[in-house]
Amino acid sequence: MGAQKPVRVVFFDFGKTLIDYNLDYFFNWLEMTFSVPRHRFWGLFTGDLLQRYERGLGTDEFIREFRTNVAEVLRMLGEKDGTTTAIPQFTDAEFLHAWNSVFAIQWNYQERFGTMRKLRRKGYKVYVLSNTNEAHVRYFRGTDERRTYARSPFLEAFNSCDRFIASCDPDVRERKTMYDGTNREECERIFWRALAIAGAEPSEAVFVDDIANFTETFKRMGGRAILCTGNWTKVEHELYQFGARWK
Repeated sequence: MGAQKPVRVVFFDFGKTLIDYNLDYFFNWLEMTFSVPRHRFWGLFTGDLLQRYERGLGTDEFIREFRTNVAEVLRMLGEKDGTTTAIPQFTDAEFLHAWNSVFAIQWNYQERFGTMRKLRRKGYKVYVLSNTNEAHVRYFRGTDERRTYARSPFLEAFNSCDRFIASCDPDVRERKTMYDGTNREECERIFWRALAIAGAEPSEAVFVDDIANFTETFKRMGGRAILCTGNWTKVEHELYQFGARWK
């Protein structure tokens, strides 16, 4: 592994690093719609279906598989309780509205986007690198059917970087994955694709994320990484320690 070079590229995670989110908003909708405790749905959105969606599965197929899977959940619950549960009717638009409602503008995101813009003005390449899906990307860009005042900060994230690199993008289709001691190659794929997009080596880049497992993967590749714990001043301090200058 070669010596580190001066920083010229910075990758920022999106959710919980630049913008906050709360998955309970979506699970509350599920509980209200299906009259089933929300924790019963957790497995549907932490396993293979969501991972495939974040790797490029189309939104229509995602919703279609959700309908099939939730029908199976209700069937199994009915068998257990000796009851028959009718599947509630909901439109794709209602589902997507609930799916996108998880994003909450709670932090002072302007200071975070401000740092990104200042870095770009100083000549650094700045990217957002996010595990996300087609529906959320459309929501962030404001290109879906529902346009709300809350969309503007998401669109600002796109305008503050050179590119928003989504795991579901056609030239990515990999996601940040937890390293378990055996899957190093799988965990590194999304970073190599992001570095190819940036035209950079790991030693020229910094990656900022709220999940230590992901930052450790990037460091094993020879890059520099910052764990974002919610304090943006800490992130700026560590960027400065790595040699980045924007003032």
